[in-house]
Amino acid sequence: MGPIGLPSFAGLYSPNDDLAFVSGWLDGVTLVVACVGVSLLLGGWFYGGLAAASSGVRNGPLAAGRGTPRAVVGVLGLVGVVLGTAVLLGLPVLLLIGFTALVSPPVAVLGSLLVAGGVLFASVHLFFAIDAIFVSKAGPLAAIQRSVVLVRQHLRPSVALIVLTWLILAGMARVWDILASSVQSPYGVVLGILGNAYIASGLIAAGMIFYIQHTESTPAPSGLGSIETRA
Repeated sequence: MGPIGLPSFAGLYSPNDDLAFVSGWLDGVTLVVACVGVSLLLGGWFYGGLAAASSGVRNGPLAAGRGTPRAVVGVLGLVGVVLGTAVLLGLPVLLLIGFTALVSPPVAVLGSLLVAGGVLFASVHLFFAIDAIFVSKAGPLAAIQRSVVLVRQHLRPSVALIVLTWLILAGMARVWDILASSVQSPYGVVLGILGNAYIASGLIAAGMIFYIQHTESTPAPSGLGSIETRA
């Protein structure tokens, strides 16, 4: 869940008593950076393969991994743009709501609902930004514009796909949780991981295919990159 949207296996298992703790700040920061870096590269490789398959390009794993560093940089740029915009626009609004809550709580509640609506609005319009980075080889700003244009020009099918995707992921997450807890370990965990990977991969590919099909009739944003097509 979130801007990057990588499939997550969190919550499929319960930790046992054999835990190892990192006590040093340097070790902890190094471990976090290493884990995040490796996961971004693996996730970018995974998304690159799905993008090639969704586009009908028959490339092997090595070919799918060639553009991984550039795509990861694009994803990080997208996250930076989203977070920067959220801080610049959201922080003053949150402070205003906080001060308003001291004077008039109902107005603060209304403001909170408006903020939640704005977050939902942005999430829907940025849903295809990751697809634009991997399918169209677009930069962060071009990916945002392509996603917004696609959702605005095809609002109903886009919203239907987004809602269906969220519902399936939310419902299946409960299924994998029950499966992991009811089946003897580690078999339930393995089945949950494989099932989640299968369903999530299919939903990601469905979003990419939707993006490809609808961008064929959507004008590309001028000056921000064009869709790369291959025979």
